[in-house]
Amino acid sequence: DSDQANQSAQAAAPPHSSPLPSGQGAASNAPNVTAPAAATPPLAAVLPLPPGEGRGEGERVPKSISLRMTLICGVVGLVCFHLAYYSSLLSPLMLGYAWALVELTRVQTCRRAFLSGFFLGLGSFVPQMGFLWTIFGIPAVLLWCVLAFWIGLFVWVGRLARQQFGNGALLLLPLLWIGLEYFRSELYFLRFSWLNMGYAFAEWPLLVKTCGGVYGVGAAFMLLACFHSFCWHERKWNFWRWLVLWPTLFGIAWTLILPSTIGT
Repeated sequence: DSDQANQSAQAAAPPHSSPLPSGQGAASNAPNVTAPAAATPPLAAVLPLPPGEGRGEGERVPKSISLRMTLICGVVGLVCFHLAYYSSLLSPLMLGYAWALVELTRVQTCRRAFLSGFFLGLGSFVPQMGFLWTIFGIPAVLLWCVLAFWIGLFVWVGRLARQQFGNGALLLLPLLWIGLEYFRSELYFLRFSWLNMGYAFAEWPLLVKTCGGVYGVGAAFMLLACFHSFCWHERKWNFWRWLVLWPTLFGIAWTLILPSTIGT
């Protein structure tokens, strides 16, 4: 009788609900079926890249130069600038100064772009215009900084143009240069036209006349420097010969040989 009472009690008790989800833990020998993992989205969809980088569309943003290369460009620019003003025979070295300015537009940050151009301007103008200290004393520092400001502004705006247009900005840099040189020399109230790039060619009148004046000389040398920068970084040596080397040699020969031929 007791056995029948226990069996009837067990039958009357409600079934105990298992805390495990349905199909888990019911049998130890059940096959372990793993649900397929969801497909991982491509990295480009999670972290979109800037336009033109890493997707086969071509580079629009130029490769930045290191701090060491920034210092090298500054030294090259200073040496070429002072040698070009030291002797008229060395005036074509102004191309090295223009190249340094173009390369400085590749620096990593806008702040470094402005400061590198600003200090390059100070290094160029202060030794050539030390007489301002004799005349004005401490206020001469402000005059030097005003001149150097325009170089820093050129490099800063040039970097912004490179960041926006890539190598296409190289066609804008000569226009930017001649615009800033003309503005600081002719338009605003201080009118500091000293030590323009074209003034180094005071004894090259034929070249100045051919380029349309001292501002045209600066724009022409800046255009050559831009071509040189493009061909050098893109390894286009044939373009370099035709766009930089031969025009430079032809311009020097035209300026030096033709006047002597006409004079005879």
